[in-house]
Amino acid sequence: MTDDEKKTLQADPDGLLTYEYIANHIGQPEMDLPWLVDNMIRTDGKGQFTASAARYLSAIDPKGYAAEISELISATIHKDREHSYPPSCAAFTVPTTANMSKNSPLPTTTSAVSTNGCIPPP
Repeated sequence: MTDDEKKTLQADPDGLLTYEYIANHIGQPEMDLPWLVDNMIRTDGKGQFTASAARYLSAIDPKGYAAEISELISATIHKDREHSYPPSCAAFTVPTTANMSKNSPLPTTTSAVSTNGCIPPP
C-alpha cells in the first residue's frame, strides 16, 4: 500500500472505501491487512462493513485470515452493542400468513419495513 492510498482510506467516512480496497486487493503482497482491519474498525461506526469484511475474508481463506476475522467479528459485536436505534423503530411488523405466498416461505410484501418507515437492523 502506498502512503497516498492510506491517506485516502484514513478519510473513509463509513468503512466502504476500506472494504472495497480489501476486496479489490485481496492476496496482493503489498496489501497491509492489519492496517486495513484497524482502519475498518475505526471508520465503520455501524459495523456494517466490518461484518461484511469478516464474511468476505472467511469466504476467501478462513484459516489464513483467522486473526483478522476474529478481530472484525469482535468489533462488529461491540459496535452492535453500542448501536442505538430510534425509539420509533423499536417495533417492526412481522411476516404473517396473510402476506405469505402458498408456495414460498418468504413474505410477499416488504413486511421487514415497519409502518413508520424504519428498516430493522440486520
